[in-house]
Amino acid sequence: FIAIVGIGRLANVFLSWLNEILSGYSLVEASLIITAAGVGMFALPPMPGLPIYLTVGLVISRSAELEGFSFVAAGWYSVAIGSLIKILAICMQTKVIGTWMGSRSAYVRSICQVNSVELRAMRKIMEVPGWSIPKVAVLVGGPDWPTSVLTGIMRLKLRQMLLGSLPVLVTIVPVSFAGAALLKDDGEGIFSTLAPLLLSIGVVVQLTPFFIAIHYIAKAAVENEEELANEELDEEVEKYDQRNERKRQWAYYLNKWKNLH
Repeated sequence: FIAIVGIGRLANVFLSWLNEILSGYSLVEASLIITAAGVGMFALPPMPGLPIYLTVGLVISRSAELEGFSFVAAGWYSVAIGSLIKILAICMQTKVIGTWMGSRSAYVRSICQVNSVELRAMRKIMEVPGWSIPKVAVLVGGPDWPTSVLTGIMRLKLRQMLLGSLPVLVTIVPVSFAGAALLKDDGEGIFSTLAPLLLSIGVVVQLTPFFIAIHYIAKAAVENEEELANEELDEEVEKYDQRNERKRQWAYYLNKWKNLH
């Protein structure tokens, strides 16, 4: 848990640093660099999308406006880059981390908690053919880790996962424009109100499918309780988790012993 929180904070610091560094780059250069960095950030398990989309709005809008874009045009260009980052991240998480690494690494499957009731219930939702509110809610509202990685482990069709994730645009649009508005926020006028308003809308829009997904995952766990209880667990992951638990216990007792002396 400490490692995850630490990585998340370091990632936010990195994005802030990147925002400063890219201020002198052209629009094309800034777009390429922020796209590569954004996809890389999505590879980190604790990294949410909102800070990435906000940084894209800040960086890209500034570069776009320096090249003659209007506020609205720069905002929509930021939305396009943020959407591209999300699409590439889903492809990477699904095919590289999920399908390729997940089938070989108990560590990846352990991070995704594939043996947990919640993840196995999520798998039940994702296995249903076609599209449904629960399935789209999981794809849009669920964390990239483990959602996209799980779809890769399950070897679900990438095209369907991308189509089901398209509603995430509703989050990318206000957050990207919030980043663009922050550039013009001088403490007075419309932009001082617009930036926090758009960011608040983005947060609410992101949390809505998240809570819907939690509801349907809990529902699937209850409805399939007996089947999930009798389902075989991933033995390799179970052994890996048991080894890690023993290591944590030993570390706890060693630290406790050191404190006594």
